[in-house]
Amino acid sequence: DFNFEKEKLSALAIIHGFDIDPIALELCRITLVYLSCFKSINMAVKAFSLLQNNIRCTDALAFQEDNGSYQIILGNPPYAKLSADLKTKYYPYYSCIDAGDIYPLFVEQGLRWLAADGALALIVPLSIVFSKKLQQLRRLLFSPGLRLSLANFDNIPSSIFIAGKPEHADTNRANSQRATIIIAQRSTGPLHINATDLLRWRSKERARLFHNT
Repeated sequence: DFNFEKEKLSALAIIHGFDIDPIALELCRITLVYLSCFKSINMAVKAFSLLQNNIRCTDALAFQEDNGSYQIILGNPPYAKLSADLKTKYYPYYSCIDAGDIYPLFVEQGLRWLAADGALALIVPLSIVFSKKLQQLRRLLFSPGLRLSLANFDNIPSSIFIAGKPEHADTNRANSQRATIIIAQRSTGPLHINATDLLRWRSKERARLFHNT
């Protein structure tokens, strides 16, 4: 007989996550259990125990296991410069180490972890599509066996991230980050790329924009 509570528990059991912030991880576990709406406390406790094992406090970039293990990878990697210490730490493992930023390493790691029938979705800075420093990362992305979709978003008059100064809802003073959403799917065919223009919209058009992208 179909047991919806057990099915929800099974679904949570295949979710894995990595972060170096223990508070963010705890909030993630609590949110997943809350959204699952278990009817019994016992099932909620079992679910939380599963997530404690699968959603781990660890450095995802230093984690060199699980290659080819994940069918779906979602992420919003940090947008920050790669320090000299981190560059030394990660140098043996990443071909795009000279990009100068840390987010390209997360993209490379995601591709490494991606299963043969998997899909990866990341939101990263727009620089991924034009920066000379990111040529090596684009070589990794623009390779046979991938289907790529790139949705490119400007930061004016409105922006992807709702942050910064709330009184400036429709100006780049609210948030200066332009962004690209990458979706990469493994395939057996040649490279296929689908990319948008640089999308611009006002805050009131946000819902329609994402629905049509």
